[in-house]
Parts: sequence; C-alpha cells; structure tokens
Amino acid sequence: MSERMRQLAGERAAEAGGARAATAGAEGGPRRLTYPPRTLHGDLARGAVGLALTAGPLLLVEALLAVEIALAACAAIFALYLARTALRYRTAIALDGTGVAERALGTKRIDWDGLEGVKLRYYTTKRGRDGAGWLVLTLTGRAADGSGRRVKIAVESTLTAFDDLLSCVAAQAVERGIAPDETSVHNFAAAGCPLRLEPEVG
Repeated sequence: MSERMRQLAGERAAEAGGARAATAGAEGGPRRLTYPPRTLHGDLARGAVGLALTAGPLLLVEALLAVEIALAACAAIFALYLARTALRYRTAIALDGTGVAERALGTKRIDWDGLEGVKLRYYTTKRGRDGAGWLVLTLTGRAADGSGRRVKIAVESTLTAFDDLLSCVAAQAVERGIAPDETSVHNFAAAGCPLRLEPEVG
C-alpha cells in the first residue's frame, strides 16, 4: 500500500504544478481548491451507466422479489453516487491562514484554532500494492460561527492541490498537538507529510 500511496503522491504533485498558479492568491493568501471537471465527468458517466443497468431491468422486466430487491438496492447506491458526483461540481475548498471551509450547498468552516480531529484513510479498488486507490482526509472541529456545534469536512485526493492541503493540515496538527490514530499517522507519512509530534514527557 505504501508504494502505491507514494506513487499517488508523485502523480498529484505533477498535476498540482499547473493548478497552483490558478488556485493560489497572493503569497500566504486564500486559495480555492476544486475537483477537476475531467475526473467528475468520468464519475458521472460511470454512475449513469450503473444506474441504467440496475434501474432499467427493474422497470422493464418482472423478476423474482429477491432479484428486484437486489436491483433496487444497487440502483439506490448508484443514484447516491450520482448525487454525490453532481454535488462535487459545486464543491470548493477555501484554504487560508486561519482555517479551512467547504462550500457546496452551504458553507462549513473550521478555524485552525477550532480543529479537534484529523483522519486520513486510504481506499483501493484492487488488492495488492499496485491497485488504484485514493485518500480521504477528514477534519473535525468546532464551527467557526461561534455556535459551538461540531463540523466535519471530508475531501478526497482527487481535489486539486490536495498535497498542499495535506501539508497544511499536517503542520496545524503538529502545532496544536492533535494526535491522529495510528493508521492516519502511517498514511500521512506514506503520502509524504509525516506528523512529527513531540513525545509526551513523563
């Protein structure tokens, strides 16, 4: 898995090179990160094909109840996948020196001072280290609006300049003494952003 993640990190770094000029504002200023339309077009097409292959027979052919239930369940999964993909077209991550925000149907923001949890997971579609895979970064903390409610922001590694976001989050976690779980620590290190937390004394 680690070899594949290092390969992913290299691929994202190469892709992010051209995206940084478009997403970066003034030095140290805010940045707007989005999901590449090219990637979303492919996800949309795959979701549409999956929905057609499951909902189509369900509507056109009378089958056994067990088969209908299975087809309905698969169709619901593809429908949710399509809805999530469509939402990604509207999703933007705003990153600046004071925090991170996710803008889609609404806005969720976590100031770095309110960051409480960091989790990084690796998912793969194939077995073995050479399988295709992606990372999911999940941040939890208190809402920046002062309401005290908990907020969760999750982003995938297909996001433009994901490595920059990962590096920023790693630095903030170290600065604030946030200790992620062992799996996340390993994944951060494999992705090229090791969390060098100071050992506790005593």
